Amino acid sequence: MSQPVNACKLNQRSCPKGQEKHGQSSAPEAETKINVTFFPDKSGAKCTTENVTLGELREYVLNTSRRKKDALPLLKLAMFGAKRTAQGSLRHNANVLQITGVELDYDGEQIGFAAALEVLTSMGVSALLYTSRSHREAAPRWRIVAPTSQPCPPDVRAKLLARLNGFLKAELGVAELAAVESFTLSQAYFYGWVSDGPKPDHRAEVIHGDFIDQRADLIRFEAIGAKSAERSIGEYGDYFAEYAEQHGLKLGKTEEELVALLKQSRATPGKGWREPMLKFVGSTVGKGWTDLQIKLACGPYSDGGVDDPDVQKLIDDTRRKFGKPEPTEADDVGPHQATGENKHIDPVDLWGKFVPPSLPRGLLPDVIEREA
Repeated sequence: MSQPVNACKLNQRSCPKGQEKHGQSSAPEAETKINVTFFPDKSGAKCTTENVTLGELREYVLNTSRRKKDALPLLKLAMFGAKRTAQGSLRHNANVLQITGVELDYDGEQIGFAAALEVLTSMGVSALLYTSRSHREAAPRWRIVAPTSQPCPPDVRAKLLARLNGFLKAELGVAELAAVESFTLSQAYFYGWVSDGPKPDHRAEVIHGDFIDQRADLIRFEAIGAKSAERSIGEYGDYFAEYAEQHGLKLGKTEEELVALLKQSRATPGKGWREPMLKFVGSTVGKGWTDLQIKLACGPYSDGGVDDPDVQKLIDDTRRKFGKPEPTEADDVGPHQATGENKHIDPVDLWGKFVPPSLPRGLLPDVIEREA
C-alpha cells in the first residue's frame, strides 16, 4: 500500500528491499517496519514520520529524556495530512489520514507493569508496553502501542482498541482500564522519562505475536472493551476545538488545561474536587458554551453522567452569578447571520480570582459532608 501525502517531514529509515511498506514484508515480525509519527512537543505544529521496528521504538522510549514533563516528545501510530487547526496544530481528528496501530493508556495506578505484561503476552499480539512519564512503582501508569499489519482507515481504530481493552479487562477482572483519551482518534502520547526528578521506574518491553487487525478471534471482546457513550471527553474536546475555530470563539485556557481540571476534580475527593470543577464550569460558561456542551464534558467525571442534576445546578448557579444566560442559536457566530458580520464572544476571566457558587449538598458520603 502506498503512503498518502503527508504534511510531516518524511525521515524514513532505509529498509532492505521488500520491507519498505508497513506490514508487507516476509521478514520475521520483529523486523517489520511500522509507520510512526513523532511530534517534538504537544503543540502539534511539527512532526516527522519514521519507519521503525518495535525494538527500535523501544530504544527511543528508553533513551529519551527531558528535564520537564511537558518537554517530552510524543508518538502516534497514525499518518497525518496538512490541515491545521486555528492554533496551527496538525494533530486533530479531521487530519488523520490512516492509522498504523492503536494506543491504550492506563492511568488507574492499580495494575502493575508486570501484571499488564503477563496478560498482554498471553494475548499473543505484537505490542510495545512502556511506562508513562508519571509512572511510579507504587502508582503504576503505562501504555500499550499495538501496530496493525498495514495502514488502515481511521474508522476501524475504535473497534481494534476495544478488542485490546476488552481482553485486558476480562483477564485482569477490572471494570475500567483504558483511559478515556485512548479512544480519541488523534491522541498522541508522551514517551521517555523526566531527568529532573527522582530516579524513574522506567520500563519498556516488546511482545511478539500477531498483528491486532489479523486476530478475528478477538472480536468477542469488542463489547466489553468499547468506550462508554458518557466517557467521551477526548473526542468532545477535539470537537469543541473545531467548533470554536469555525465560530470564532475565544478559547483562553487551552483545551488540555480544561480537561486537566476535570481530571483533577475526579482525583481529589472531599473538598479538593470543588474548585477545579467549579473553575471548569465557570470558564466554559464565560466562553459561551451551551449547557449541553458543558454537561457532555463533565459527564465522565460526574457520578450521574451527562444528566447529573448537580452539574446542571452548578451551571445554573454560575449563569445567575455572572449574568451569562445560555447562548441560543441566534448567539452563534457564523454565516447564518443576515449581515454576514461575525460576533465574537468574549470569555469572562475567571481563572485569577474565582468565587465559586455554593455547592449542592448530597454529592459526597455523609462522613465527608460532615467534615466539609
